[in-house]
Amino acid sequence: MKRYIFSILLLSLPALMAAQDILFLKDGRWIEAKVLEIQPEVVKYKLFDFQEGPLYTVYKSEVRKIQYENGRVEWFVPQEERPAASEPEVMPPPEPEKRTEAPAAIPEPLPPAEPVPSGQPTPTPEPPPTLQPVEEGFHSGMVIGITAGANAATGLYDYKGAPEPPAFSMLFAPTAGASFDWRISRRFSLQSALLYRGKGDRIDVGAWISSFEELPQDYGFTSSYTEAEGFIQTYVGYLEWPVYPVLNLSAGFQIGIGPYLAIGLHGKERSDYKTSYYVDATLLSRETVKESRKVEFADIVALEDDASTRYFNRLDYGLVGYLGIRASKLAVGWTINYGLAQWEPQTRLLGTEQDTTETRHLTACMFLTYFLAP
Repeated sequence: MKRYIFSILLLSLPALMAAQDILFLKDGRWIEAKVLEIQPEVVKYKLFDFQEGPLYTVYKSEVRKIQYENGRVEWFVPQEERPAASEPEVMPPPEPEKRTEAPAAIPEPLPPAEPVPSGQPTPTPEPPPTLQPVEEGFHSGMVIGITAGANAATGLYDYKGAPEPPAFSMLFAPTAGASFDWRISRRFSLQSALLYRGKGDRIDVGAWISSFEELPQDYGFTSSYTEAEGFIQTYVGYLEWPVYPVLNLSAGFQIGIGPYLAIGLHGKERSDYKTSYYVDATLLSRETVKESRKVEFADIVALEDDASTRYFNRLDYGLVGYLGIRASKLAVGWTINYGLAQWEPQTRLLGTEQDTTETRHLTACMFLTYFLAP
């Protein structure tokens, strides 16, 4: 009878062992366990014969392989460190190393690693330094581009109660220079540029006069009015340096806002108009003006200065808003510059300083930039 019972136990031993997970360690030990979780750095398990007990961890770097209860084997060592002959998918747990002085037997597993006390985080080793993955299609660093475009420039006028030029008296002028794109991440970059930009305005003299002389002036016995046609054009060239953080949206759209600083280089004012003065619907006189004035830069001017010169502040600064579409090396952009500095310097009158007018730049620009790298 005892012989039959022993035979049954011997035949059922592989099945009993196959119903558990076995962790084979690199130092030759193995642990009968129930594997619960495999994390990037550790393996978490409980003892097979004490699954109500504490949770244990072992570093993956110490594990050679895991044989699961269904016979599947998961290796944690390179191919060259595995046995030459591939092990079968389903296999009983290997017996421990046989010794000549003892019969072949399955040794008791060595004590597992100390459990982590309840309520404390599981200690994990410091991961080895690895290179951060680079997003596909993104390269950090500075990229330089060539920019060219056109401005629609005008002035924001405050003539201290005097008749002001028509709003949005546009002057079209060029923009050209170099752009710089410092890519910090796929979503964020810092853009700047060094640009030559034309600013100023082109005032329609006829519309200007009509704005404050809408009807003929009636003086009792006679009536009079003035007609005009032509323009006064002011052009000033600046070297401008804008800087604005840019948020990169989906589909290549970009948006940003920041400051700009500009230094005046040269300029010219050109007048080309004629005025006609009528009394009782009869032309009384006509005047034609064709003249140019050079532009010079100063902080304060005197009234007795040469009337053939138009004075401007050399320094211009303000805010710039940016909207663009970027596709690989090409970008189409739109900017709006709002000047915070006055065009004209203060005028000294009878020993005092008096601001006769206030005019600030307002410039809209459309441009194309070709970057030397995508």
